[in-house]
Amino acid sequence: MIYFIKNVVNGQIKIGFADSPNKRLADLQTGSTDKLILIRAIDGDKITEAALHERFAVHRLQGEWFTPADEILQFIKGKGDKSLEGKFFHSFKNGEIEWQGYVVAEQADGYYLVQLFEWVLGEPSIQKVVHIGAMGDWEFYSSDDEMNDAYSRRTGRSGKSPLKVFAEAQEKIKRESKL
Repeated sequence: MIYFIKNVVNGQIKIGFADSPNKRLADLQTGSTDKLILIRAIDGDKITEAALHERFAVHRLQGEWFTPADEILQFIKGKGDKSLEGKFFHSFKNGEIEWQGYVVAEQADGYYLVQLFEWVLGEPSIQKVVHIGAMGDWEFYSSDDEMNDAYSRRTGRSGKSPLKVFAEAQEKIKRESKL
């Protein structure tokens, strides 16, 4: 994923690539006395990262750090980019999986509606609105199968497909509402 990390003291923005933007944020924070925050993460690879570095080269300070120019801030804001929508995720607390779910939609700039799934049955439980800054240590997946595979590798237990359970639950609600 391509991440945008902001230094809250001087406003500078780091544009980089990492499999886990939240882990990268934690690594960078260790070496910085200034507070850093993850302000956005989008789909992309090292080629995308290089293209963004080239696109914003005039604003480059050093390495992957850029001035907070309007052009960069508008790109980060990216109304048309819905890269997190439709992604499945695990969130972590103290290195352990805390939540599992699905990103439903961006509600406002940087705030996403997420559907959480129960652990035992994999059924939808509650929805929350979460700021992108709180997603620093989340791992995102393109499908529920990919999320389940990651869960199985991490825990040694198999997981039930939340998407299939969610679809089944939606169908059940529709059937019951017709009665």
